[in-house]
Amino acid sequence: MNDKQWFKFYQPSLLGLVNTDHGRDLFDISRDLPTIVEIGPWYYRWIIGKGEYQSEFHSKAVYFRKLLHRWDEIVRDLEHPLFVPKTVLYKGREYAVPMGGATTTKYPDADTESTSVDGHIGFAGLDDRIDWSAARDDDGSAVTQVRDSHGTINSTCFQRSGTWEDFTRGVFLFDTSSIADDQVVSAAVFSFTSNQTTTSASELTWNVVSSAPASNTALVAGDYDSFGTASMGTIEADSGVTTDSSTYNDITLNSTGRAAVTVTGVSKFGFRWEADRADAEPSSATAGCQISILSADTSSTSKDPKLVVTHAAPVTNIDNVSGVAFSSIANVAGVTATDGQAINGVTF
Repeated sequence: MNDKQWFKFYQPSLLGLVNTDHGRDLFDISRDLPTIVEIGPWYYRWIIGKGEYQSEFHSKAVYFRKLLHRWDEIVRDLEHPLFVPKTVLYKGREYAVPMGGATTTKYPDADTESTSVDGHIGFAGLDDRIDWSAARDDDGSAVTQVRDSHGTINSTCFQRSGTWEDFTRGVFLFDTSSIADDQVVSAAVFSFTSNQTTTSASELTWNVVSSAPASNTALVAGDYDSFGTASMGTIEADSGVTTDSSTYNDITLNSTGRAAVTVTGVSKFGFRWEADRADAEPSSATAGCQISILSADTSSTSKDPKLVVTHAAPVTNIDNVSGVAFSSIANVAGVTATDGQAINGVTF
């Protein structure tokens, strides 16, 4: 589809985003303007009174260009449930779209675990340093540190003189079996508190990935090679992490991460340095990247790692909104019904 078609197709979500301070900043639109009711590749329109609107037009497709320059951030935000359409327009009147959905928050168990564990596995403080392949590809037989009942989870990679003395990966399990098995996960956010970061490496990105420890309640050295390589969400150790030990750092999981949430058992995640995940050894001879995460063995759940899941029963075969038949609805946030395929996944 071309630029005009793209803006039209994603208009409901774009309007949800562009009517937040964050969205205004992304598109370089003043936060002081009233509600924006339409945005296109080269213009936007806002309400100035009852039935009255004002528009700003540009000679070039400036908002399409901003979209391209900030593609990753904008598209990631459009996946957030906050920005899905919440109303439809019928004969000049807005009606609420049945959103549904509930949130469930889960934490790993503190020691002694009953259903879920957190901790880290790897190499730490090696006097006899090892090379990249030995550190990254070990099957667990050479692992020197396994911690699943310690107050801090150290996701760490330290390189000195071209070899590695620290190389650890975090493990985070959440018992999400209390979510009914008929529920569909629409969003998931992994959050943690931190008390320290080290950011001397050129690569500072950390990834949420899958993990598959042999036990849900304890870690062993052999779990070191159970981590996946598909990124489910990222955070930057320098600019993205607050280290005051009480502020949560949030990672919104992408579609791969949402699919990893199981509503019938334990959802299993890992934390892996980007260079480790991508098997791309940094060229620097001496560097380090670390995020120290407070574990479930801290004093209370107010600082524990957590997973917040948004979910709802699937909605199918509905033919109206607030009693108004889909066939009578003029548009959804400016997109005509004949051009759309679904509202929040419900076809019409």
